[in-house]
Formats: sequence, structure tokens, C-alpha cells
Amino acid sequence: MNDHDRKNLEFLITASPKVLQDWFDTMIAQGEDDDLCYAMELVRAARNELEMELLEIFDEESEEDVSDAAAYLKKFQLR
Repeated sequence: MNDHDRKNLEFLITASPKVLQDWFDTMIAQGEDDDLCYAMELVRAARNELEMELLEIFDEESEEDVSDAAAYLKKFQLR
């Protein structure tokens, strides 16, 4: 995503509901379906980036040594 895309995404994320509704109504009135599709692509791309970051966080956490915690919890396992 380039700077232009990020600025457009920032508008979509930070716009008030009224501003966003006005923008949407203008796009519909002008028949700017391409702009609406572009907006959805930006939102999807941002969501995908966040999902990837979340997966990286989980990967980092899974590499932590949890052997002490596992040994302690073993006392509470049902046999």
C-alpha cells in the first residue's frame, strides 16, 4: 500500500459517520462504483495486514518457554 492508499484509508477509518455517508452518497450519485470498490479493497488490505501482524504476535508468543507453567499445571490434570 502506497502513501496515497494510506491517506485514503485514513479518511475511511477516521471520517465521521456523517462525512462517510455524504461521501458514499456522492459516489453513488456520480456512479463512481470504481471508487467504492477501491475503498473496499483498501479496507480488506488493511484487515489482511492486521491479521498478519496478529499471527506474528502469536508466533512470537508460542516460542516462549512455558515448561515451568506446564509442570505446575500438570498437578491439576485429571487422570
